[in-house]
Amino acid sequence: MNKILNAGVTVKLVSLLLAFAILPMAVISLSVYSSFKGIEDQAATNFEEVAITIADKIDRNLFERYGDVQAFGLNHAIFNRDSWYKKGAEENPIVDAMNQYVNKYGIYFLTVLVDLEGKVIAVNSKDLAGKSIASDNLYKKNYKNALWFRALASGTYTTRMPHTAAGNDISSGTYIEDLHIDNDVITAYSGNDGLSLGFSSPVYQDGKVIAYWSNRTDFSLVEEIFTQAYSELEKSGHPGAELTLLDKDGRVIVDYDPAAEGSKDIVHNLGVLMKLNLVNKGVEIAVRAVKGETGYMYSFHARKKITQASGYTHLKGALGFPGMNWGVLVRVPEDQAAPWLAAIQQNIMLIVLFFFFSSRRRHTRYISVTGVQTCALPIYSALEVKDTEVDAEIRITDPNQLKAFLGEEEKTLKDMAEK
Repeated sequence: MNKILNAGVTVKLVSLLLAFAILPMAVISLSVYSSFKGIEDQAATNFEEVAITIADKIDRNLFERYGDVQAFGLNHAIFNRDSWYKKGAEENPIVDAMNQYVNKYGIYFLTVLVDLEGKVIAVNSKDLAGKSIASDNLYKKNYKNALWFRALASGTYTTRMPHTAAGNDISSGTYIEDLHIDNDVITAYSGNDGLSLGFSSPVYQDGKVIAYWSNRTDFSLVEEIFTQAYSELEKSGHPGAELTLLDKDGRVIVDYDPAAEGSKDIVHNLGVLMKLNLVNKGVEIAVRAVKGETGYMYSFHARKKITQASGYTHLKGALGFPGMNWGVLVRVPEDQAAPWLAAIQQNIMLIVLFFFFSSRRRHTRYISVTGVQTCALPIYSALEVKDTEVDAEIRITDPNQLKAFLGEEEKTLKDMAEK
């Protein structure tokens, strides 16, 4: 500090003019940085909206599945008890009706009807394409101890989830089973990994429960929502998008990352699905989503070693349906989140650097103060300028001239900032 106070007039003047030259540029740079930060945040909010849209589509789709199982139980074929327990559509009209449901809806592996003791009354004998499946063996089973059977027998229905939104807790009459590997599906469909959701409901006749109907639902109906969302992201310039669905604890149940997999096909990696827990891994957006939060942030992907713009949310239900206890993550590489922004930032920095250094070279002027040794300074405007072949010469002979000169410099810098 003492060195600055004791410095000569020339040094002080140099420092003053440098401050006038550099500080406004620093202020402008900070302002530009703040503006870009706001734009970056806006880009990330787009992926929050994508996550919300995915969650809403899942809710609305599963709302229909919640009602399907109740509607199926109204089929009049059920009330002809003479056909109960018989195999095949030829002998059992309930089976024929089930085959039609499977074909028309295209999302059900199995439709199972059991009596109040757990014995199988009927099960579909064909898949959605009309091909026979190995479902006859299910007639040998008793479902009295199945989770869905016990829930229905006790009058337990899925009416809300931990993060169900107000008004989406009015549906009742159906019991939902979360994603699981269904052994009955594996038995009936050779080579199928059995990833299914369960929707089960009582069947009534004259106000009394006479049976229980359970649909084993193909999880691909949820996965297709993710493939559609990725397709839209890819078209909008985000081919590196990574879409994830988490269960209530933070375990991955959909892991859709075409750029990493090198394919747009859904891959069921059973070493990851329902096993890899992102909450336990400390992934912040996963922690927030599982808590029921909605938002966006920039986060570092530990495995990929990149920063991603991320949006997240939790399912909250729709149309009175309580939704599933799942969280949605949408992650996009930072350089794809707003590629045009990165280009603008780079160009502006190049312009600023070019302007600064070229100005230093081309517009170095000589300032001469009466009684003070002449010195060379980088400045950007003129007061009483005398052009020379190489540079310009500015002569300051009294304090008023100096004040006027500094005022002109400040005005010039402000004008540059506003253009």
